[in-house]
Amino acid sequence: MEKKTYEPHFFADPAFPIIFHYDVVSPKNIFPPHWHENLEILYFTYGAASVGINTETFSVSEGEMVIVPSNALHIVQSISDQCRYYCLIVDRDFCVNFGFKLDEICFAKKISDPHLNRKMDVIVHEFKDKKDFYQSEILSAVISMIVYLARHHLSSASQTLNKVETSRLEMVKCAFLYIEQNYEKDLTVDQISAHAGFNKYYFCHVFKSITGMTPIHYINYVRCRKAKELLASGRCNVSEAAVQCGFENVSYFTKTFKKYVGELPSKIMP
Repeated sequence: MEKKTYEPHFFADPAFPIIFHYDVVSPKNIFPPHWHENLEILYFTYGAASVGINTETFSVSEGEMVIVPSNALHIVQSISDQCRYYCLIVDRDFCVNFGFKLDEICFAKKISDPHLNRKMDVIVHEFKDKKDFYQSEILSAVISMIVYLARHHLSSASQTLNKVETSRLEMVKCAFLYIEQNYEKDLTVDQISAHAGFNKYYFCHVFKSITGMTPIHYINYVRCRKAKELLASGRCNVSEAAVQCGFENVSYFTKTFKKYVGELPSKIMP
C-alpha cells in the first residue's frame, strides 16, 4: 500500500466503513510519516518495529497492538529483518455514531492484551473466510474491540501536545502538503521553509527529527512515488516520467528511483 502524507480514505461501501490489510516491511522500505482522521489499529504478528506517533517513538513486537489517534502523524519502521502486521482502519464517523468521539477519547498507544488479540483474530478470520454475513460479523467485532479499548485501555497520560510540539508537527505537515503540490518544480529548502514560515536551519532540524528524512530526501521520495504511478499507468516512458516528476537527469532519476522504490523504473512499465 502506498504511503502518503495526508491519507484520504475511500470506503467503497458506506455501510462497511472499514479498511483492512496485511503489511510486510523491512528496513529497506522507505515510508515517511503520514496522517488521517480515521482510527487506526495495528496488530503485529512477526518481528519488531519502531513506531512513531507525533513526537513519541517506541518499539513494538509480535503480539502487541498500536492504537493511532485521529490526525496523528505516524510511521512504522522495521527494526528486524522483516516486520508484519495487520492494519485496521475504522471510519471516524462510524465511531462517532456509536458514541466514540475520537477527539475526546485517549486510548493507550501501545497495548499487550491477549483478549484484545483474540478479538482481532476474529476480524482476520472473517476477512479471510468471507462467509455469509461476514461484514456484519466484522462490524460487530470492531465495535466490541473499541468498547473493550474504552473500558480497559484508556491512557492516563495527557494526549495534548504543548505549543512547541504542535507548532513543529504543523510545520512538517505544511511542508508535506507544499511538496505534494509542487514536486514537479525546481524546489529548494529555502522555498519550503519560507512557505512553512520558519528559519531554514530550524526547519531542517525539526523535519529530520520528526520524519527521519532530510527535506531533499523527502522530495525525492515524493517524486519517485509519483513517477511510479505514471510508469504503472503506461502513459509515458522512463525519460518522460523523470521530467514530469522534477528530475532533470535521467541517470540520476534511475539511481534515485531504485533507492526509494526498490527496482528500476523500466521494471514498473506494463
